Amino acid sequence: MTLGWMIWLTTGCVTPEEAAPPEEAPAVVTTTTASDEARDAFATARVASDNFRTPEAIAELQRALELDPDFVLAKALLGSLTPGNEGLALLREANEAASALPDPERILIASLLAAAAGNQAQSNELLEKVATLAPDDWRVQMQLGATDFFAQDYDGALEHLTKATELAPEAGPAWNMLGYTQSLQGDVDAAVASFDKYIAAAPGEANPHDSKGEILMAAGRFPEAEAAFQEATKAVPSFFLGWYGVAQTRFLRGDWEGGMAAVEKGEKAAPRPIDKVSAHAVRAWAHAAQGDREAAEAALVSEGEQAKAQDLPTPYAFSSVTRGQVLLGLDAWTDASAAFDEALTRLDEVALQGAPADAIRAQVALGKGHAAARQGQVDAAQQALDEARDRLATQPGLENPVRHLEGIVALARGEQDAAIDALSRCAAVAFPCRADLAEVQRAAGDDTGAAATVAELRGRPARQAAYLLVWTSTKLED
Repeated sequence: MTLGWMIWLTTGCVTPEEAAPPEEAPAVVTTTTASDEARDAFATARVASDNFRTPEAIAELQRALELDPDFVLAKALLGSLTPGNEGLALLREANEAASALPDPERILIASLLAAAAGNQAQSNELLEKVATLAPDDWRVQMQLGATDFFAQDYDGALEHLTKATELAPEAGPAWNMLGYTQSLQGDVDAAVASFDKYIAAAPGEANPHDSKGEILMAAGRFPEAEAAFQEATKAVPSFFLGWYGVAQTRFLRGDWEGGMAAVEKGEKAAPRPIDKVSAHAVRAWAHAAQGDREAAEAALVSEGEQAKAQDLPTPYAFSSVTRGQVLLGLDAWTDASAAFDEALTRLDEVALQGAPADAIRAQVALGKGHAAARQGQVDAAQQALDEARDRLATQPGLENPVRHLEGIVALARGEQDAAIDALSRCAAVAFPCRADLAEVQRAAGDDTGAAATVAELRGRPARQAAYLLVWTSTKLED
């Protein structure tokens, strides 16, 4: 039904020829469904997903599909939020059923499938096509901004995210990504202002407060950061990530007991088994930062056992990857390599497919490369590096880890200058790489450069639990 025909039906007193020409409709991605109620459920799900309330988003998408089993975009979004092979299967079903949809909607579904299948580069290309067809869709602009953000193209991200907020000033998630971008460009005040706009646009949501807490933590304002994280847990009691934020601010202040208490609260608040098991990895990195290898490994063994018992294939396999990474951080090269081998064994055991499996294999290659290089096994390290490089075509997010391994392999060859060059090309947020850079600079006699790198590392505390090993490392001291 054309817009002119709709005007004729609703007015009842003018013909299409007499009616004034309608305003041109915004060019946005459609949501094709025969059910208005299903469309409403889908809209509710998107808001929940935007604000990291994944269980609620999944429930609303399932309701949308009950109301309209042929709602293809709802099935695609459900697939993108469902972990493991089940989610990938839903996306493949949606993509097969999308042929009759309008082009922007159909191509968006193809983009989601490409990402889930492990081909992020193809996903990005498809998303660019969607943006051309739907230039007024703020969510598409936001996603393009996020793509630039993760590629460390912060100017490009700023452009897309600013456009998203101009298209929809009430779009809280766009303000969220804009705030992170401004922070990484060094404008903390502008970032905080963006998060305040997010808070105003999404009252009652947890994520705006959580994001603000992360930026305050990165600025070293730990008490303010903890207060913001606490606000997130008050807004949505099941928002367990807020408690992990509280824990990190306490760990960074040396309050290990208080941090562990916050992790326990997060574990109890987590609504799904897959969320609960994540607490073990947070504990493991905190134990490692205190030099307690036994407790760190025990936490990750518990994660693996719990994940296996609850049929959670991704965390089951990834717990071995994390154990390998922790052991690398503790200079236990041989045992780290064995842990990475265990991850591959588990991956085959659960027959995991798509992006999660590709991510695990990439981390295994990188980890084994580091372990081999540190033990002087240059050929094995180079082989692992070649495998990681091959994955860059479909996993562009691996740029910094690959540069890091390039530097460590060069160091194993005795090529100190080449190592410094490779490690220097890692982004400032790639803290494991920058930590190794500081060590190599100092070994090369560049005390000034090393001091600058350490100041940069310590000057922007990261939320990731793995950062605790950098924060507490004595290797970075003069």
